[in-house]
Amino acid sequence: MERYDPNIPGGDIANWGTNNGVIANGKDAAGNPLNGTPKARNSVNYLVNKGREINSDITLTKENSPYLVDNNIQNFQSGAVLNIEPGVVIKFYNDAGWRFIEGSKIIAQGSESEPIVFTSFYDDEYGGDMNNDATSTSPNPGDWYGIKIKSDSGSLLKHTIFRYGGKYYYGGSGLGKADLTVEDCSLSVSDSVFERSEIYGLKLSNSDSSILNNNFRNNNAVGDPAGYDGAVFALGGAPAIKNNIFKGNARGIVLAGSRAVVDSNTFDSNRREAIYSFNSPENVFINNSGENNTVNGILLSGDITIKNSTTTLEINKLPYVMNDFNVGVVASSTLVVPAGIILKASAAGLNVFGNLIVEGENAGDITFTSFYDDSVGGDTNNDATSTAPGAGQWKGIWMKPGSYSDIRGATFKYADTALTYENSPINLTNVEFFSNNATTTLK
Repeated sequence: MERYDPNIPGGDIANWGTNNGVIANGKDAAGNPLNGTPKARNSVNYLVNKGREINSDITLTKENSPYLVDNNIQNFQSGAVLNIEPGVVIKFYNDAGWRFIEGSKIIAQGSESEPIVFTSFYDDEYGGDMNNDATSTSPNPGDWYGIKIKSDSGSLLKHTIFRYGGKYYYGGSGLGKADLTVEDCSLSVSDSVFERSEIYGLKLSNSDSSILNNNFRNNNAVGDPAGYDGAVFALGGAPAIKNNIFKGNARGIVLAGSRAVVDSNTFDSNRREAIYSFNSPENVFINNSGENNTVNGILLSGDITIKNSTTTLEINKLPYVMNDFNVGVVASSTLVVPAGIILKASAAGLNVFGNLIVEGENAGDITFTSFYDDSVGGDTNNDATSTAPGAGQWKGIWMKPGSYSDIRGATFKYADTALTYENSPINLTNVEFFSNNATTTLK
C-alpha cells in the first residue's frame, strides 16, 4: 500500500492505494521486478487521477512530472478542465488514453524550450526511465490509444509532442487510431510534433480546426485498414492546415469529403502521395511543395467541382495529379485553370460535364501531360530516369454533351486523345499539342 500524496498523513484512508504493479524499483533477490518503492516516489503518486472518470479541474505541474495513465481510458466529463504546465511529461501504459467529452477541455500550452509531452510508458527519452529497466524495453508505435477531443469548449495545444500512440486492434474502435483525434469540434494545434503513430498522427472528423506550424514525422507505422494512411486524415469539416512539415510518413495529408485550406506545407520522403484528396471538390491547395515522396504531387480523385459553383485551381510547386479513376467537372459547374498550373495523369482523364476555362495566354502557360513527364513539374513519380513519357499514357480531356470549354495558352502532351468534344462548343486559342496519339476528336 502507498499514499497517493506523500505529504498527507497516513491516517487518511482515502489517500491510500495499492502499488500499481507497473513502476518497478529494481529487482528482488530472485531477479524479479520489485513492485515497491522504498526510498523512492510512490508509484500511485505518478497517476494523473485515481479513477477513470474525472469530474473536476486538474492541473499537472512540472514539479510533479512525469505522470502516468495506467491501463485505462480516462474520461473528462462536462465542465472538467485539464491544465498542463510547460515541461510536463505524461506517459501512457498499455490500454491507456484520454477522452474529452462535451463541456470539458484541455489546455496544454508548452514552450519551445519546455514542450508538453504525451508518450509511451516505455519512452525513456522524455521523463526518464519510469519502469527502471535501462534498455530492456523500448517504445513502439501503438503503445497507447491516444487522446480524443469531442468538446467545443476551447481546448488548446501549443508546443506539445505526441509519440507512439494510435493503438488499434483490428475490428476494434480505439480512440480514432491516432495520436490525437478531434471529432465534431474545433481547436488550435500549433508548433507541435506528431511522430511514430501506429495509424494516424492527427485525425480530424467534421472539424474546422487550425493546424499550424506542426511537424508530422514517421507516422503510419502500420497500414491503415481503411486504406487512407495519412499523417493527417481529415474526414469532412473545413480545417486550415498551414505551414506544417510532413516527413517520413505514408501519405502526408489525406482529405475525404472535406473543405480544407491546405496552404504552404512541405512534404519530404513520404512513402506515398504528398497529398491525396478524394470526393472533396471544395478543398483549396496553395503554395505546397515537396521532394523525394513516392508521388510528388496533389492527387485528385472523383469530382473536383460542385454544382452551381466555380472552382479555381491554385498554384503549387507540386503538380496536380489525376489518379487511375476519371476526374470530373460536374454539370452546372465551372473549373478555372489559371496560368502556371500543371496537371498530370496516369491512365486517367478529365470528364467535363460543366464548363472548363483555361486561362493562359501563350502555349505552355498551362500544361496537361503524362504522370511520367519530368520536363514540367519535376519528377512526380520520383524515379529519376527509370520511366519516360510516351503517347497514350493518359486519356485526355473529354467534353461531354452540354459542356462548354474555352482553352487558351495550353499545351497537351502524351495523351491518347488530347481533346474529345461531344456536342459541346469549344474555343481554342494558342494551344499546342505534342506527342499525343490523336489531337482532337469530334463525337
